Amino acid sequence: MALLTIVIAFGLSVDYEVFLLSRMKEEYLRTGAHSPSIVFAIARTGRLVTAAALIVATAMGALASSGVTPLKIFGTGLALAVLIDATLVRGILVPCLMQLTGEANWWAPARLSYRSHAERLPDELVKYPVSAPDSSAANP
Repeated sequence: MALLTIVIAFGLSVDYEVFLLSRMKEEYLRTGAHSPSIVFAIARTGRLVTAAALIVATAMGALASSGVTPLKIFGTGLALAVLIDATLVRGILVPCLMQLTGEANWWAPARLSYRSHAERLPDELVKYPVSAPDSSAANP
């Protein structure tokens, strides 16, 4: 039961993380500014992530009030995991680590950098466009 709780909590937290980091990346590609991108992403996604976490925690709270012991454990564990993830991890830990690591957040290996969101954003919104790697350089 504990493994199932951890797996589901991880899946929910990855969902929130992808949403937050994609907002940061889009804003960074648009402006080229590191710190304002973090602030913008937190401001834009904070209410949505918090509301989603509260909804999931409420649903899991219903399981926690069940008379079946495994469901109580499952509901309590997931409710706590989602609330901790949405408040401490998404609200404090991720922005702090993104700020500490600086411009290294946006680095990607040459083979992967052309697959960036920059290709999907309109050219007028991208300050630092990312071009596809030269195919002749890959095959010497």
